[in-house]
Formats: sequence, structure tokens, C-alpha cells
Amino acid sequence: MQKRENKIVRKSNELVEARYKFSIWSMRVLLKVISLIDTDDEDFKPYNVYVGDLVRDYNLKAFGDAYSLLKEGAEDMVGKTMEIPSVVGDHVEFGKVTMISSALPKMDDTKNRYIQLRFDPEIKPHLLKLKSKFLQYDIRNVLKLQSVHSVRIYELLKQYEKIGRRRFDVQELKDTLGLYDEDGKPQYPLYANFKQRVIDKAQKDLEMHTDIAFTYEEIKKGKAVSELIFHIFPNKNNRTAENAPPQPAASTTAASRQTTSTHPLFEELQPLVVKSWGVAPGVFADLVEQRSEQEIRQAVEVTKRAKKAVKVRSSIAGYFVEAVKKGYADAEVKIEKLKKEKAARDLEIKNLEEKLLDLEDIMLGQINEKVRALIEADENIREQAIERVRVEMAGYLKIRNLDLDNLTTEDFRQDTVLRAAVINNIREAHRTEFAAIEKSFSPEIEKLKKEIYRRKNI
Repeated sequence: MQKRENKIVRKSNELVEARYKFSIWSMRVLLKVISLIDTDDEDFKPYNVYVGDLVRDYNLKAFGDAYSLLKEGAEDMVGKTMEIPSVVGDHVEFGKVTMISSALPKMDDTKNRYIQLRFDPEIKPHLLKLKSKFLQYDIRNVLKLQSVHSVRIYELLKQYEKIGRRRFDVQELKDTLGLYDEDGKPQYPLYANFKQRVIDKAQKDLEMHTDIAFTYEEIKKGKAVSELIFHIFPNKNNRTAENAPPQPAASTTAASRQTTSTHPLFEELQPLVVKSWGVAPGVFADLVEQRSEQEIRQAVEVTKRAKKAVKVRSSIAGYFVEAVKKGYADAEVKIEKLKKEKAARDLEIKNLEEKLLDLEDIMLGQINEKVRALIEADENIREQAIERVRVEMAGYLKIRNLDLDNLTTEDFRQDTVLRAAVINNIREAHRTEFAAIEKSFSPEIEKLKKEIYRRKNI
């Protein structure tokens, strides 16, 4: 009987990047067959996928249904080609290769049914004796994924888990996932549908069922989304495969060299954000470089409080990344923000009021100069104004217990209220003389008053 305890899927990076379209059950059977390959195998041999394995792995209730799914999924792969990338000269070309050459129904001596599958010899370099540039993961991570696209996206991102980010051209990603129908017409031509049914679904699926999770950014060219940047981090809330072998690095690209940072903030917060919360070093390094220190620190504090209050229902790493990018603000942040906004508004109002006082003082100085010039030209102007003030402000003079009949010019000069009244009386009596001064100052003074009123009533 075929040895069936192996749980590890190993495939070359080129095979992960291949373009093909399989059903979910074809993909499940394929991954099961790949997991049966021994690391010491020098050549392919027949690999047997038992019905009982699928019943156990996928919690199927009926053996008959399981056999039908197994047989259909296996036979659907026979003869189907996939486009595998390879470097030719200085560029990448895709060549067509058949994955499965045969799928034969069998039954062993104990009446256990299985399908015996054989790989096409051309696929050997991508499955046998892999030493570098390959992906490996525990198959249990994808057993609960119901979408073949979610499985493919898991593999494509799992490759770059240590790097922490991966960038895709949207159309190239669609091609890799085989998003076209039997007639070759593209599926999800509208980006909104592709985002909802493929990307967002995969994000939920991976976070719920696998050992990694991701967030993503949309890069636009004009109004259309042309690229996606995936930020990948360990999903500590769902460690399906704790004992899986270590994942080799995808490649020594520029991206992999940027998984650390010498930024002081990175060094300070790395023990918490990277080592404790599980944010990939590359993801955190990018955030530190792209976001302000205030945004990073706010996200740290918000995440701490959310974690303490058990408000993080998914990955803590994912929550932190989203907190940075979307500017999460809890009650404490909002209160602090309101305090800062009020302090800033009060300071602005104070500055505007000081500016208004300065402007009014300058205007008053010019008015006083004009009053003195008028009085020097005609003393009667002051005396006439004083007499008018005696009548108009008789009530004020009585309250101050001032003798109306014996008030001197000096009394009017010393009392600030009376002095201002005399100046205003002269201004009213000789409006044309002060029109130019008022015209030069009034617009700015009114503007400042309105702005002060507006800011006080925000």
C-alpha cells in the first residue's frame, strides 16, 4: 500500500508561478499526489490516492461521493497543460507542459479503492530532488480552502512569506490564476468583481484557515487599478502546521534584502511588532519608511489597547498593519486628538486676536494723529466736541460724580472714556477727514473678526 503519512507539498517556484486552470478537486488531488513524493525519489513512480484519504482530509460523509470527486478531479487533469515560466536569454518565456499523464482507477487486496496517477516526465525538474528555489508547506493549510483561487494565492504568497511583500501586475495575476472560461473569454473583466470574488475571498480564507494572512494595496494607473502589493505575515491565530519544515527563501532579490531596517523606530519597536506580534520584518520596514512616526506610534498604542480589550478577532499582525494604513483611532486617541485640536484652535484664535489688536492700535494711532492735526488747525473743533459729549454723556458724568459745569479740557483728556468719546465725536463730525484711514483698515479688521468668530464656533 502507498505510504500516506507525508503532509508536505514541495514544488519549484516555476511550478508555483505556472499559468493553469484546474477545478478545486483537481487541485486537491494534485496536491495530495505531490505530497506523496518522497524527497529521495530519483524518478517518478505510480502514486496512489486513496478514497479514504480524501474522506479523512475533507470530512466527507459518503465514500461514493468521495470516489466520484477523486476520479473526476484526477481524470480532469490528464492531458491538460500548464504554462511554466523559464528564463530564455535575458527574458522569461512560458512553455507548455503536461502535469498528469494518466489516472487509473484501482482497488487493493483489502478492497480499498484508489486512483493511480502518473506524472509526465517533463515535470521532473519541478518536483524531484529540489535543492533550492522551491516552495514547501504543510498540506493541512489548504485542506479547508473551498476556492482554487485561494489555494493558488496561498502558494504565491507563501513563497514570499519571509520577504513579507509581493507585487503583482493585475493582468499577470489573472493570467497566473487562469481566470478565463472554456472559450478563452476572461472571467471578472471588471476589477471590482475580481477584487470581491478572488482577492477579498482569498484574504478571508487565508486568515481563517491557513498559517499566513495578508493585506494589500491598490496601485492605480490613471483611474484603473493596475498593480497590487500584498503584505504577508504569519497568521498566529491559526497555526495549522506548527511542525512544518522551514520554508526556503524564494530568491535573493532586492526585496529580500530589504527585510530589515536601520531606522531607529524600526530598531525600537521591532521586539514588539515583529517578534511578539508576528509582523514580517519587510512589511514593518516598509511601514516605517513610508509612514510618519506619529502614525506608527498611534497604531502601536491602538493595537496594544485593542489586544488588551480582546477586540482583535483575527491576526494581531494584520490588525497592526491595517491600523497603520487606515489610521485606526480608539477612544483614547480620539480624546487626545480633540485636546490637540482644541489647543491648536485656541492658539490660532489667540494669534488672530493679537493681530486684530495690533491692527486696531495702528488704526487708532493714525486717527489720533488726524484728530491732533484738526485741533491744531482749529481749536474750536475740540471745544465743540467736548460740549456735545457733556450733553450726550450726562448720565456717565453723574455716575462718576463729576461737576458738569466745572469740567476742564484736561479732565476730558485724562478720563479714557471721555477722551475716546471726544475723539469719536470729532470723527463723526468730520467723517470725510477720516474716510481714507477707515477704508485702508476696515476690510482687514472685519475679516479678522469674522475669522475669530468662525473659529470660536467650530
